Amino acid sequence: MPIQGLMQIGKLAKKSDISVRSLRYYEELGLLKPERHSAGGFRLYSEENLKKLSVIKYLKMLGLSLEEIGAIFHSGKETSGGNPPLDRVVDLLKTRLIMTVRKIEELEAIRKEILSTLEILDVCRSRDGALPLLGEQRQICEKCDNLKARADIPKMLSMFF
Repeated sequence: MPIQGLMQIGKLAKKSDISVRSLRYYEELGLLKPERHSAGGFRLYSEENLKKLSVIKYLKMLGLSLEEIGAIFHSGKETSGGNPPLDRVVDLLKTRLIMTVRKIEELEAIRKEILSTLEILDVCRSRDGALPLLGEQRQICEKCDNLKARADIPKMLSMFF
């Protein structure tokens, strides 16, 4: 039976929506530590552990790796050499921000590519209901003023021309 205010790993898993296997892995990595063990040897966790798991989930959602999360959690324990702990956290977050901005730019380019492709295909479909991109009808697309009027043909369609 759990000690007052503490919970076994199964209950922690359920409350945090993280699998028992992942919780054990986090423990292996030093991200999570039980408050104590029961007389029977069961791991016992506190609400503080639950809060820490919530932070881990949030940082993972931001795209940080477990290694980076560990560096953040353990940075407060370092006292000598290298960056002071706060600088390390700031450096990790700045790096993640740069990576996120790049990813957003890539996704924006993909979005524009898809919109441009759909715009062309909608015109093609409205003309005769078919998309003659392949086979013998391909010459129809090559002569199409819808495509000739465009400076750039989307990469998605360029393989057809």
